[in-house]
Amino acid sequence: MALVYDKLVLFGDSLTEFSIGKGTDFSFQASLQDDYMRKLDVENRGFAGYNTRHARLLLPEILNANIGDSKIKLMTVYFGTNDSSRSFYVPIEEYQENIQYLALEILKRDIKLVIIGPGLHDSELLKNTPGVEWDGPVNSNKQLKLYSEAAKKVAVKYQVPFVDLWNAFKQYGNWTEEQLLADEVSIGALLLDGIHYTAEAYRVLYKEVKQTIESGHPDVAPDVLPRKLPEWNDNDLNKVEQALIDLKK
Repeated sequence: MALVYDKLVLFGDSLTEFSIGKGTDFSFQASLQDDYMRKLDVENRGFAGYNTRHARLLLPEILNANIGDSKIKLMTVYFGTNDSSRSFYVPIEEYQENIQYLALEILKRDIKLVIIGPGLHDSELLKNTPGVEWDGPVNSNKQLKLYSEAAKKVAVKYQVPFVDLWNAFKQYGNWTEEQLLADEVSIGALLLDGIHYTAEAYRVLYKEVKQTIESGHPDVAPDVLPRKLPEWNDNDLNKVEQALIDLKK
């Protein structure tokens, strides 16, 4: 066996693709990779503008990587922001069916799964973002809450850990549900343009995902998995050599 690592795959839309945090002071993906350093490789499979219809097409190809010595141990599935929007709309019943399809395909391969529900939206912020052609709201927090609840129903049905990001963001901003459902508050601390996340939003997402892994899948939590190869302070080349030999057995 070569020196390879099993994988944590982050699967989603632009909110996953952009989670590397380029140009910001926080990276969701890099923070998870730091937690899993020498334990799992964290792979980003985010696709801007994609919804769950696209995800159904993509998933089999992503799962084809679950072969050989390197296995997918854990996946996050994070769709709904596009599905619930006017621009990339998927009816909620179909969205829920698609999330169920993704979950079943992942689970039948004995891969641990975390489903993430969509967060919040700010139409006024989007409207005032340079370069946006505005002809009315493209989404609402009421709509996002409904899609989050649909994703949660799938998670509950199949006993999959669920990240309720809508409510996590609500708690962060100390907003009431009534304020959010009426779209009466500014969410600029969490949203760059009304849709995409600030570094602070990714900090909230990171905290929620990490806690959900630790509670829902404790056997693959970062603090539980062993690190590969002896630590530097062993200062013993013989241990390293033996560890490499053991990998090939």
